[in-house]
Amino acid sequence: MRRTATALLAVLLTTGCAAEATGSGNAPTTQPSAASAPAIAATLPWGSTAGVKGANGSLLMATPTGVFYWRGTGDVRPHTKWFLAVAIRVASTTAPDHVPSLGDGGGFSWKGDGQTVNRIQGNTSAVPWSGNVPTVTDTDIQPENSVVYVETFDVPAAGGVLVYTDTAGQQAQWDLPPRTLGKGLRDVIAYTRR
Repeated sequence: MRRTATALLAVLLTTGCAAEATGSGNAPTTQPSAASAPAIAATLPWGSTAGVKGANGSLLMATPTGVFYWRGTGDVRPHTKWFLAVAIRVASTTAPDHVPSLGDGGGFSWKGDGQTVNRIQGNTSAVPWSGNVPTVTDTDIQPENSVVYVETFDVPAAGGVLVYTDTAGQQAQWDLPPRTLGKGLRDVIAYTRR
């Protein structure tokens, strides 16, 4: 009996399945293997640094540093409720790499209010800082260097979650403050006051 139990445990461990005892005498239930279930990223506190994979597969360190909410002015209005600018410091560690593009299925997005929004959705090209502040490009960041990018989203609500997705679909997530704060957005704010 002991040999059978040991063999069963070895099979469960090698297939990546976890068994959960119920305590009621029922048979254990198995959870999906890691290979079949997508990883769900824990949501990090605002301002935390996360190690993420760049487009070339190297380690990047990403840290959100500032948020700015703007309702627009005149003819420049969001399609939903807010223009949200997020400053993110991205540092390369061991090899030249960059944030994946939307075309590669990666990069930064906003999640909240039951939807996910990327940087080209909505009216983001109309904001006055468009083309005037550093945005994510396919230019590699050299090892031990960093760049502060500004990602702009047209979002229906303040707050939500900033999401980084690598080309393999793995994610890092940060809670977004529901009000303007932090650093890295001085130029963005200045363009709204011209």
